[in-house]
Amino acid sequence: MNGQDNETRSNENGGAEKENVISLLPVADKLLSQLKSGNKRFVADNVEQTGENKLVGVSARKHFQSTKPQISILYPSDLFIPVATIFDQKPGTFYKVNLISDKADETSVASLEIGINKLKTPLVIFLRHDLPLETEEIPALNEEKASSASTEMDNTDKKSEPDESSNPATTRRSILMSMVDTLKKSKIIREKFHNGQIDLVGAIYDTQSGVIEWVRPGSKTNTSQN
Repeated sequence: MNGQDNETRSNENGGAEKENVISLLPVADKLLSQLKSGNKRFVADNVEQTGENKLVGVSARKHFQSTKPQISILYPSDLFIPVATIFDQKPGTFYKVNLISDKADETSVASLEIGINKLKTPLVIFLRHDLPLETEEIPALNEEKASSASTEMDNTDKKSEPDESSNPATTRRSILMSMVDTLKKSKIIREKFHNGQIDLVGAIYDTQSGVIEWVRPGSKTNTSQN
């Protein structure tokens, strides 16, 4: 949706009133192009930004006071490289929501609503990497796993099964399911998405090459190198 879209709602008198909704998809597309270009520079070791080092000689306090996040991003807790570095963006570009599992839970969705509704970020990135999320050190996440394991009759067969969590198709499916879950759990995000005020885009970070594979619902995936 480009330009202005008219959303028709029924008023209390049974009539119809029109509310002008400005589509922010062109802005989201521009920001996405910015991320793709930045990731190309990162992969080519030709970055323009250097994270916090870019603020040398500049007041970091004043920089962040005058900087408003433009992009909301959900990323896994075990991604140790800064997201701004992966996309070669200035500090403060991202409103970051940390995930401790491969699903968008109630807390992360509530945090995401702040970025979308309060900070007005038109682009939302669902970032994953190509490695399985390590949760062994988080007991709360392993209670159900431990309970399930105790009912297994043959653990040997289970261990021999290949780990599908790092499979690219599995990762893409996980991203798409997170998008669906987010839309189901948040009326605010769902309405803004359907009105063209935000765009949701998935991204898979290759930990070896640094290349980002972009994931969109209902379309073929592609890398930032295309």
